[in-house]
Amino acid sequence: LCDGASAALMAGHQIDKVHTLLLINPWVHSSNLEARARIEGYYISRLRGKEFWKKLITGKINVPKSLLSLGGYLIHFLKSALTPETTMLRAPGYVYRMLVGLRRFDGRVLVALSGNDLVAHEFRDLVKMQRRWSDVMGRDNVQVVDFPAADHSFTSACERRALERELGAVFSDQGDA
Repeated sequence: LCDGASAALMAGHQIDKVHTLLLINPWVHSSNLEARARIEGYYISRLRGKEFWKKLITGKINVPKSLLSLGGYLIHFLKSALTPETTMLRAPGYVYRMLVGLRRFDGRVLVALSGNDLVAHEFRDLVKMQRRWSDVMGRDNVQVVDFPAADHSFTSACERRALERELGAVFSDQGDA
């Protein structure tokens, strides 16, 4: 889960007996990715919801504080849009080491991404924004499974069972179950 998934990506290829990686919401945090995720995943979805407008009309939202927060995220969001890919993936940063590890890993990789999670949203954005990540994530040995209703740690029994079914399918395909 998150930082453990990141560590597995960096080191999995170095351990002979590791043939499959299960990566749940890999951690690839940066202030630019967080800004993108918060704007796209939080602010935009809130604007679409009735609850937000009800709170706004009834004065239950601190508008100056919210605008200040949004402004900070917008600055980072714009910076990320203007930042070339090469400056975002510098060696020896951990995200770069994760990419290298994934490239070197020839076993099966299952990436489980929660729908209600900032960390998963950041990972999706990284893969969308950076060709090197999208290329390696598109390899035949990598499978991405989205769990739209899941939170970061799959606290819902229903979502946990769905994750377990995916795991069962991965391991039964390999004859390891």
